[in-house]
Amino acid sequence: MALFASLLAILLALVAALADAVPGPGARAHSCVFGYNNDFYVLGGVGTLANGTIFMKTPYPFTGAEESLNWTSLPDPPWQTIPWVNSQPTFSCSNNRDGKVFLFGNAVGFAYYDPASNAWSTTQPTFKPSVSMSNLMNQSGVASAVWPDGYTISIFVSGPQMYLELDSQNMTMDGVSVPGFKEDYGSFCMDVVKTTPPLPVVCGGSTSMGYSDTCWQLGLGNLSTPFAALPEAQDACSLIAFETHFVVWPGFLSTYYSAGFPPKPINPDMYIFDMNNRSNGWGTIPNVQGSAYLPIYDYIGATVMPNTSTAVLFGGQDIFSTSYSSVIYQFNLSTNLWVTPFPSPNLGPPPGTSESGPPQKKSHVGAISASKSSGPRAPQTIDPKVYRSPQVPYGEWYAQQQSEQA
Repeated sequence: MALFASLLAILLALVAALADAVPGPGARAHSCVFGYNNDFYVLGGVGTLANGTIFMKTPYPFTGAEESLNWTSLPDPPWQTIPWVNSQPTFSCSNNRDGKVFLFGNAVGFAYYDPASNAWSTTQPTFKPSVSMSNLMNQSGVASAVWPDGYTISIFVSGPQMYLELDSQNMTMDGVSVPGFKEDYGSFCMDVVKTTPPLPVVCGGSTSMGYSDTCWQLGLGNLSTPFAALPEAQDACSLIAFETHFVVWPGFLSTYYSAGFPPKPINPDMYIFDMNNRSNGWGTIPNVQGSAYLPIYDYIGATVMPNTSTAVLFGGQDIFSTSYSSVIYQFNLSTNLWVTPFPSPNLGPPPGTSESGPPQKKSHVGAISASKSSGPRAPQTIDPKVYRSPQVPYGEWYAQQQSEQA
């Protein structure tokens, strides 16, 4: 009887633990991710879960298997569920050094989460005469990033195209028009490079007329200007700034349209650009890891965890628009090496390692030919006959192309 009672107590405890367990954010793309106070956060996005408004955190550094992470649910943000990864209204978010999370875009325009009250607020900032709430609402494209000071937040919107800065301490917002950036571009990537002074950078993007390969540095006044061309025109990229350089994880490359099916290259290289040595142009971080470590996914959430050199990449959508990912990757921006414990053990050992040995030195960063880094180019246009609208899944688009060619 005593043994039975003990087993029953263990079983009841297990059931209670499972009942209290919070499932993770699930497979999703276009989520906003960031780190704060020893936690990794995932906010919003589109994916396999019905609730696109999720807001969750899990302790960092990660321990154990990916599937065993201990997630905590936080209050849902005040917005609509996004029907598609790059359909209007899009959104972005950034957090400041006090832990407040600021939401930009969607139908709401502006909202922020205060960890002190564990609640969202839609109280508007004080706008300078040049900007208003209408500049943030229902945008084709919006991206944001926080400065090294931890309080200034850069926001870029494309309909109409404007660069804005939020002083998140004093809750004031200023902004200027960026007329040279094509209106209604979406799915561009952005971060703030830690130069002196800091430089907000935005790269890529697309419209129904084609893709952009241009990178812009942004600023108030007349500081916004194109400064470089990506090795390939693309959208849905992820941009991570670290020290004085930034790394671009490629998104959907324009060359996929002419590469056949499946598209090639299967694992595109990552790009790296040093803002203090611009004449060197682009370098590459060769993708020697194999498909398990950087598959072709776009709309990946990416962030550098505070007080580390480690970038965390979460989720994404496969380029065929048929599935989402819930995989977490870690990449060391100082060594250009993938970091354990993720990718998950079932994906095999990290690159440059054996099953039991320490990481080995990875091949050095290579250079891209000067012809691909000689300065900004005009947005690349695509024959409308072979253009896939961002709202059309790749597989459906390809089947249509094959039908028309038959």
